[in-house]
Amino acid sequence: MDLKNLKTRIITGALYVIISLALVLINQYSLLAFCIISYVWLSIELKRIIQRTNVRISLIFPVMIGLFALVIAFLNLYFNISIVWFLLLLVPIYGIFIHELFILRENSLQSIAHTFFLLVYPLLPILLTIYISSGIFYGQSGKYSPEILVFTMVQIWIFDSMAYVFGVSFGKHRLYEKVSPKKSWEGFIGGFVITLIIGILVGYYYNLINVIDSIVISIIVSVFGTLGDLVESLFKRNINIKDSGNTLPGHGGLLDRLDSFIFVIPWIFLYLIIKNSII
Repeated sequence: MDLKNLKTRIITGALYVIISLALVLINQYSLLAFCIISYVWLSIELKRIIQRTNVRISLIFPVMIGLFALVIAFLNLYFNISIVWFLLLLVPIYGIFIHELFILRENSLQSIAHTFFLLVYPLLPILLTIYISSGIFYGQSGKYSPEILVFTMVQIWIFDSMAYVFGVSFGKHRLYEKVSPKKSWEGFIGGFVITLIIGILVGYYYNLINVIDSIVISIIVSVFGTLGDLVESLFKRNINIKDSGNTLPGHGGLLDRLDSFIFVIPWIFLYLIIKNSII
């Protein structure tokens, strides 16, 4: 990477981090804006990726479902509206099938499958983000508590950065060469160790999150963040593209920034449920 591209990458990355953290830290309304923007943006990128496989899908129904689900989750947490409102999602969900019924495409089954892919791969973790940042895991329903979400996001960025540095400096043994030729075990181990050390220090010296939580989250970030990165690499390799988009200079698309986040968040949510026995 030449100096000019490196400078562009650093500036874009810094702006992305600042804007993302600002939206998450301000209040629950700005977090909702962050979730909506992210889902719509990711849906547009994924639609372009899917269409490279000669499968046509419409964004009307998945975006409608995504926005409705995010808003209902938000209102359920902060305004105590009944979760029964989620049942209204059945209308646009069945609309996906009815839409394909009347279009009569040759590959309708594939179109339906790829449309539901948009409701699982990007939407599920973004939806869970709203719950992770609420006070339900602290016994304070209705209170905005973004500490764990912020810590998770920062740890993802630290792991990605350290894995890149160690991989470039010491990488010799490929992690999974068939999918991602540049990733190495040295990069993974270096990123994991640094992320774990920072997690322990944050848990030990700061009151925002306890040591056990910081250790578990750091491990989840390292393992599932790497898997998320590899899965996105698999997608791009299958259709022979380098980046998911070109909206973030030096980084590609938003999916290139959130691939780890998408895989990490559901496991953070599961850990918090097990820890707090909220079932």
